[in-house]
Amino acid sequence: MKNQKKTADYYLGTLVGQIIFHLYLPTMNVDSLKSPKVINVSDEEKEEADRLQTILNETYYGYDITEEISKYGIKKATEIAHENWINYIYKLAEKHLPEKLHCRFERIEVENLKEFRDGLTHYLWDTDLSWYMPEDDFWTEVGNHSWFSEVILTRRIGS
Repeated sequence: MKNQKKTADYYLGTLVGQIIFHLYLPTMNVDSLKSPKVINVSDEEKEEADRLQTILNETYYGYDITEEISKYGIKKATEIAHENWINYIYKLAEKHLPEKLHCRFERIEVENLKEFRDGLTHYLWDTDLSWYMPEDDFWTEVGNHSWFSEVILTRRIGS
């Protein structure tokens, strides 16, 4: 879609993505990048996440020759350390982040829902910190006299 002309609904989706980022999108205090809404994990969970991050960093920068590096080599040690770290972060996300985000904003009219969704998805993906994406059930139809529109985002772990 890089060279295609984007529609007003696409850009409306990106604007709604900005609203969602500033008002609704949660991140955890163990995430590298954070949104304005940060959810704190327990001190013990943060310590473990930091420990696993340190081990991963050591494989990147060779601060310490760990047993895994000696045994498997740097590339394999990095893969193992990354898998351990990311699996733990995913476990924390499942525990602390809600499965669905109900995001309300001033009522809008969308003509092409696919283009709107593409813009929203693009914006959320480009933040590099969204745990959430619009799934098939993301748009809630509201009546003509409603004062708001609503997007429902679904937590996606590992994708």
